Amino acid sequence: MKAILIYELPEEKEEFNLAISGCKYYSALFDIFQELRTIIKRELLPDKVKDAEDRYEVVEYIRDHLWQVMDDNNVNLDEGS
Repeated sequence: MKAILIYELPEEKEEFNLAISGCKYYSALFDIFQELRTIIKRELLPDKVKDAEDRYEVVEYIRDHLWQVMDDNNVNLDEGS
């Protein structure tokens, strides 16, 4: 079985870029969920937020980790543009 995707470039450049980046996005999301699973399973948070009463610090940590994993996997949310 074969599949051929055809794009009209440059008009469909965004769709093309997203289609060819699927593996990178999968890898980035997998790494993110593994980190979240580890935190939940071991009841661990990085030292930065271990005793944090301010829940925003936890949200900031998760956001920063998402960006780091995406960067590690060469994924950019602006890639489709």
